[in-house]
Amino acid sequence: MDFAVGRQFELSSACTGRTRLRAVLIGFLAALGLVAWGSGANAGTSKINLIITSDSPQTQLIGKFRAIDGYLARSPRVLRSVAPSGQVRFAPKLPKFGHYQLFAWWPQGVRGAGAIRATISDANGTTTVPADQSKQGGQWNYIGVFQNAPSRSIAISLTGDGSSNVIADAVRLFYLGSEMPAIDIQPESVPPAEAHSIYEVEFSATGRPPFSWTVLSGQLPEGLEFNASMGTISGMAAKSGRSEFLLEVQDATGRRASRPMSIEVLKSETEE
Repeated sequence: MDFAVGRQFELSSACTGRTRLRAVLIGFLAALGLVAWGSGANAGTSKINLIITSDSPQTQLIGKFRAIDGYLARSPRVLRSVAPSGQVRFAPKLPKFGHYQLFAWWPQGVRGAGAIRATISDANGTTTVPADQSKQGGQWNYIGVFQNAPSRSIAISLTGDGSSNVIADAVRLFYLGSEMPAIDIQPESVPPAEAHSIYEVEFSATGRPPFSWTVLSGQLPEGLEFNASMGTISGMAAKSGRSEFLLEVQDATGRRASRPMSIEVLKSETEE
């Protein structure tokens, strides 16, 4: 969908967004507006889907920024900080108290983009999540679940890490309900790998970041490595075969969830 410039958008039905195929299914499904984690007291919650762009009155720029061309940008006016110390702050006017999924969008291939810090303030305090604006551009990138309350509204700040410029494009908040949904791991399954080919998959979880990931039992295919802080599996599988393992995640509140997973490694063209 296309929207008018410089406004906060509220969608009451499924929202379509430009996404690229990748293993992080939660980012893809949420960008389409087809997924909203939550059950029990939150079941049947009316959809509130807010998008705040860089030219909105609810966006504040700290430091000097310049307008740039952004390939697959969400905002009609993408901005890049002149110095790595620049900061963009989104202070959305949310229509309901409760829990929201938070996503951030930036364009692809922007010169000077790189590692940033996303600092989110909500009813439970302040947390900082690392992100890399040189990757995964042109799609909604999932950050976590945060609570909007009378005592403290959700606010999002993006800041350069000291060596990279920050890109101001858009954020998105999807209302989940009055109660925190049960923690869950996505995707439920991962695509197959091919022996001797680069492979990468990233997991997401409902809950408050930062997340801590653990392989409780089983093992990954030889040649693939697990990053416990980022929740990623990457590398090149050494040979074909099937590996099974049990994956667990813990969020910042101490809640845990686990999911059995498997990776099928297919034979390469050169493998006998």
